[in-house]
Amino acid sequence: MPATFLYEQGLFNFAYPSTFVAEPPLVHLFVAASWKLFGRTLLVTHMGMMLIGLGVIFQLHRLLK
Repeated sequence: MPATFLYEQGLFNFAYPSTFVAEPPLVHLFVAASWKLFGRTLLVTHMGMMLIGLGVIFQLHRLLK
């Protein structure tokens, strides 16, 4: 998982292995940063992904308004 790679190798190490080429780095960077700040737990991961999902819903609502 690219977020695990960023968590272990440093947040700004974007020299991904070739298996992560098609992955967009922003979501994984957000997850890795939240792990660094709050600890690497399932709850932290779910809360971070919930924030991203709510942001997407909010932006879609604004777009379709």
